[in-house]
Amino acid sequence: MMNDAVTGSIVKHPLAKAALLIIRIVTIFFMGIMPQDAYYSFYGENLALSYFDHPPMIGWMLRLFTTIFGKNIYAVHVADFIVTLATVFTFYKLSLRILSKQKANNALLLFYSTLLVSILSIISTPDVPLLFFWSLSVLYAHKAITNDKATDWILAGIFMGASFLSKYTAVFLPTGFFLFLLIAKEHRRKLISYRFATVVFFFLLVLSPVVIWNVQNDFISFKFQSGSRFSEISLSNLSLVNFLGTVGHQLFILIPVLFVCIVFFLGKYVKKSVKSFSKISTDNLFLLSFFLPIFLFFFGISILYWVKINWMMPGYITGIIWVSTYIKQKTIKYQLLVSLVLHLLLFVMIAFYPVPIKSDDTWWGWQKLNTEVELQLQERPGYFLFADDSYKTSAVLHFISKQKVYAGNLLGKPALQFTIVDKDASQQLSGKSALFLDSKPRFKNEEKENKTPELLLQHFESVTELTPIIIRNNNGKAMRKFLLYDCKNYKP
Repeated sequence: MMNDAVTGSIVKHPLAKAALLIIRIVTIFFMGIMPQDAYYSFYGENLALSYFDHPPMIGWMLRLFTTIFGKNIYAVHVADFIVTLATVFTFYKLSLRILSKQKANNALLLFYSTLLVSILSIISTPDVPLLFFWSLSVLYAHKAITNDKATDWILAGIFMGASFLSKYTAVFLPTGFFLFLLIAKEHRRKLISYRFATVVFFFLLVLSPVVIWNVQNDFISFKFQSGSRFSEISLSNLSLVNFLGTVGHQLFILIPVLFVCIVFFLGKYVKKSVKSFSKISTDNLFLLSFFLPIFLFFFGISILYWVKINWMMPGYITGIIWVSTYIKQKTIKYQLLVSLVLHLLLFVMIAFYPVPIKSDDTWWGWQKLNTEVELQLQERPGYFLFADDSYKTSAVLHFISKQKVYAGNLLGKPALQFTIVDKDASQQLSGKSALFLDSKPRFKNEEKENKTPELLLQHFESVTELTPIIIRNNNGKAMRKFLLYDCKNYKP
């Protein structure tokens, strides 16, 4: 086993922080485009009060940065990096309000070392602005209860509303604040005063664009994110695999050392608190009120439903601050050591792509695909291009090629925001010919399928399968496969 002296020399705090920062910055220039980057940039190209599957903040954010720096992947990555850096800074400011400077520095090291921060720094998702506004919300909520200034209560409500404009998960913010005020005896009277009413008012005021858009669009986004998903939660879906998958995801994004510490100390703390609940400090009540509801809720449903890797991320803002008071310096060093190793492995994976990802959720090969597709389109003037994998291929090619690319809604299939933006496309494209792309991330050979998809035959006069597009690495190994079809005379 590595001794403490060796471990300490490798992970001296300033050096570890600098190394992680350098890795993250360098990764920006090696990281290709992810489907999520392209899809949420598509939001930004089509500015609206909200969107089919998420609130608008991520689209607004990317529109701002691509307007300043141009429509390119570096502008998107810079947006993610800068906003996440602001989240880290706000996290530290919050830590300083609750902890001593030494403990706050420990909390910062723990948070900064996670792959959670790295993921947010290089991939555009609604969680990027969510965690920024979530951390601001909790910061000003704490200022409000300690300083009792009207401006702090107002700003807490505004930032909670901005969090909801980022992602619907933000409903846990006012819920957590209500729970804290209800449990904390010295603050309970504020629940029935103008103070909490101010927070609720500004929360609802700021999130109103989402409500207006949903009213105008038959509440389609609320239905998609709530009813359609909750209808899938059933005892018949009981699955230990889903639960273990959730545990594995959280071990990955937090780094195993930190996640194990959270679970271990949480178990000890709950056991102790049951016996002496009245002795729980106000600060601990505050931190746990914004951590436990979201953490326990998603872990609770994970036995019945596949919980995505990022759904619990916001809760870790206060969860990490809370657990940092119990974690010793030696454990923090091991966290940093494991973090550095995993980040180096992540960089190698991103820069050199030694192991292909059997999914369209990858950054590799899209530019090569676009080159091949453009050659095919040059041979077929007047053709339009579309794909059918919900949004991924369509969004990426739309971003890279800077030409219009359509999605599976042309075949009557779900296509998220493409369904809203291109709702009249079927009639506009009637009678035209198209190139259709079908990604095969788990392919076994490089040959044609020799089987035409039934939906294509229903929507086109004739369909001819072309030679598949094979994306190879520098050694000539086939890494990705796309089926290609020449489709004549579109029939909506």
